Amino acid sequence: MILCDIGPLVAAFNRADNDHARCVRFLAENWTRLVIPSLAVTEVCHLLSDPLRRGSSALAAEFCAAIAADELRVIEVTPHD
Repeated sequence: MILCDIGPLVAAFNRADNDHARCVRFLAENWTRLVIPSLAVTEVCHLLSDPLRRGSSALAAEFCAAIAADELRVIEVTPHD
């Protein structure tokens, strides 16, 4: 299991990011082992929507669609975590 934070997710969904290709490759190679903490989802959507980061609401929607299609696995954070 790989706990994935926001950086690689933002880069993978935003083609304007300098690390886009590297993060797409990493996610593609490891997607069955990745888990995303639920707390990261809102922050990823915010950063993908930020026009100052060359983002758009369409990028955030694409990220949410990947979650809805079970392409990305989101886990709930518990007090124990």
